[in-house]
Formats: sequence, structure tokens, C-alpha cells
Amino acid sequence: MSAPGRPQALIPEPHGGEGTPLSAPGRPQALIPEPLGGEGTSVSAPSRPQALIPEPHGGEVTPVSESAAESIERRLRQALDPVEIEVRDDSALHAGHAGAREGGHFAVRLRCARFGGLSRLARHRLVYDALGPLAPQRIHALAIDARAPDEA
Repeated sequence: MSAPGRPQALIPEPHGGEGTPLSAPGRPQALIPEPLGGEGTSVSAPSRPQALIPEPHGGEVTPVSESAAESIERRLRQALDPVEIEVRDDSALHAGHAGAREGGHFAVRLRCARFGGLSRLARHRLVYDALGPLAPQRIHALAIDARAPDEA
């Protein structure tokens, strides 16, 4: 409560503006700014939409709650359409390792028709191309087992 003749404290508006008096009846709830712009979402909204992380250099967005392993699998499925895929997060095995702070340790095993007739290096390049910005941002180490469907 402010004293008579004394200016009332204001809550700053999320995108500039004059602000809202602290004691204003019906004062709007605080807003969480959306990462891609927009007005924001009420902090206490019961069915708040999932926040998204924009990918650098444009492109699709990654849901915040999606783990790095899920992001890896989703990107590989979209780009390579493998007949078999397994993504394993080995990060816990490397806890305390200096590089563990830079991203996770993962192992990927996939069988894909696109790998037929390609060298091991060419297959690995396809995998890294499919991962795009995930590789430098969320992956520190990646073990790749990339085979054609007819290979043992």
C-alpha cells in the first residue's frame, strides 16, 4: 500500500510500457515471454503450451522437454528413414569428464538403405549432416554404427 501523495510501485511490463500498479485490483498475471516473440504465457496457465527452442540459422524448433537422445532419433528418422535405429545415451558413464559439460555422450546404431554402397566415412557424414546443429550444441561424443539393411 502506498502513502497518500507518494507514487505507487509499478511492476514493469514484459515488453516495455509503463507498468502495472502492485495493488491494482484485477492485476494481470506475470507473463513468461515466448522465445519466438509474441505476448507470452501466463505463469499459472493450466495447459501452458510447450516452450520451444529455436534452432540456430532458422529451421525447425525443438521442444524444450525433448531429450538430446530423442532429438537425435527424431532428426535421423526424418533425414534417413532407417529401417532400424537405436540411440543410447551414455552420458552418465562420463560424469565428471571435462567434456561432459559440453554435451552428452551417445551411441547410434542404424540400418538404412541409403548406406548401401557407401564407405564408412560417407555414412558418418550422412549421419552428421542429418544431426545438423545438434552435433556442436548438444553432443560431445558420438559412436556411430551405420550399416545397410543387408549387412551383418
